[in-house]
Amino acid sequence: MLNQDEKLAELEAKFEDIKSRLEELESGLEKLKNERDELNKSARDEKFKALKYRENRDRANSQIAEFREKSKTIRSMIEEKELEIKRLEEELKEKRIGVPSRKRLTGDLKRIEWEFMTTPTSEMLQREKELIEKAKMIREKLSFHDEIEEHENRRMILLAEVKALRLELKKNMDEREGLHKTSAQNHERMVESFKEALELSRKADEIHKIFKERLEVKNSLLKEAKLLREQIRDLKTLLKERRKKVREAQEAANAEKKRQILEETKKKLEAGKKLSFEEMKLIFEDKDI
Repeated sequence: MLNQDEKLAELEAKFEDIKSRLEELESGLEKLKNERDELNKSARDEKFKALKYRENRDRANSQIAEFREKSKTIRSMIEEKELEIKRLEEELKEKRIGVPSRKRLTGDLKRIEWEFMTTPTSEMLQREKELIEKAKMIREKLSFHDEIEEHENRRMILLAEVKALRLELKKNMDEREGLHKTSAQNHERMVESFKEALELSRKADEIHKIFKERLEVKNSLLKEAKLLREQIRDLKTLLKERRKKVREAQEAANAEKKRQILEETKKKLEAGKKLSFEEMKLIFEDKDI
């Protein structure tokens, strides 16, 4: 009996120890789960940030490509206009050769016109043809000045357009340079966020591995606890039955001893012998008397 009681105590102690370990494990598993989930959430957040950085980088690169094409167009326009300016300057150089200044030609034309107005008619008849021819030649030379002025105006317009295009090109290049920096910054941040996301995922995986290992320990302990519970229940049932049998046997033995004492007491009473208080009490309690 003592051995069975000791075994029961031992089983119950083991069960309580496992129960305590399970409570500790459950608390640890919950912490690991929360830590793992937090790391996974942080990893997702970093990945989302990385994707936004990549989107910003790609958008900047697309704009850079657009600005590059625009720069090529502007340079082509500048080149065309500079070629036209060069052509105009060469034409102007040729047109100016041998052509007196507009001021001189205008003065000569005014003098001829003055001669027409002031020369007597008799003298004019002799010089009219000569003066008309001179005036015609002067007007032709003045028309060259009109062409030169037109060319010069066109050249000045082209120079202004080239200047404006160069300013636009510089602005374009400045904006493109800014976009290059934006692209580089976003690319660097994207790489860092992806690296951080991978590191966080790695830590989450490590914690999940520990979580699974401890979960296996928990499940093993649960199985052990279930087995112990069954053993404790069976042993308690066995001990209860044994105690019942012992009690019944003890009661039967006590009843037999009491019967024997009662028989002896009855014999003493019949023999007229003196009875003790206990013997008298036993006689009075006997229902058969």
